[in-house]
Amino acid sequence: MHRRRVLALLTAAVAGCSGQDAATETQTATPTAADTQTATDTQTATDTQTDTPTETGTATPGAPERAGNEAIAEVEKTLNSVVATYGGADSDSLLGADASTTDFRGGRIAGSLTEAETELETARERAVTREQQRTVERLAVTIRFLELALQIQTALGNAFFELERARNGIDQEDGEDARDNLSRMESERQLAMPLFESLRAETDAAAVSVISNIDTADYEAKIAQFDAEIAALGGLRSRVERLSRAVSRLAAARAQDQNNSESAVETAQRAASELDDAEASLQTFLDDLSEPADSLTEITEELIAITARKATAAREIAGETATPTETAN
Repeated sequence: MHRRRVLALLTAAVAGCSGQDAATETQTATPTAADTQTATDTQTATDTQTDTPTETGTATPGAPERAGNEAIAEVEKTLNSVVATYGGADSDSLLGADASTTDFRGGRIAGSLTEAETELETARERAVTREQQRTVERLAVTIRFLELALQIQTALGNAFFELERARNGIDQEDGEDARDNLSRMESERQLAMPLFESLRAETDAAAVSVISNIDTADYEAKIAQFDAEIAALGGLRSRVERLSRAVSRLAAARAQDQNNSESAVETAQRAASELDDAEASLQTFLDDLSEPADSLTEITEELIAITARKATAAREIAGETATPTETAN
């Protein structure tokens, strides 16, 4: 009996040791190759899925700004083309045209400005940044400047054309026709004056220089040119009108001389004196003519030369001999 108890105790002890070893083995077991592969595959799949960007279908950032810039660029391109046309074949500057320009393409410029207006509305709708909006407003001022400049240039060109016709009338000793032309010249000048005042009031160099073909110097020089030509045409009118009356008197002296009238000599003497005064007045005008109005230089010189010839003709009718000084003139 005692022997059986000892065997029972030994059996229990062995069973207890076996259970403890099994628990220990379970806690310290190393991962199998299959377990490692599974964990790696899971992690790789997770990482790959996380790193791949997802398409959301929203607009690309910056697209509205680019659309605004493109619309603004179209307006600038058209306006730069306008300036190049304005200046003529030999210049891409506004200063390429002056009052004496005969091939000014006003119709083409007007059409391009209409196109620029349409483009500006598109640019205004697409401008999304403050900078773009400011640029659009500057372009609007530039279009206004060019519209007014076009009208002023046209009026001054028409005025100069009438001045040329007046010169021709004087050369042909048709003083009345010359005065009619001078009257039309003044009407055109009067049209230019309020337009010029609007240009100075509504535009400025800072705004207009937004396009590459106009800088601050160009703007200021064009303003000076308009101002000088408007003033010079006004100053020249009274002098040429005086000349036209002297020429009318010369024409009367010729008629009297052909009719052997005793009045011919006296009339011719008066005509010669008036022509001398007219020549002196024109010379003073030429000497004082400012550089921005040099478009009037050549025609003034022509008028002076015509006046000198007419004075010589008047003295011949009067029977006077020209002095060396008068011949030099």
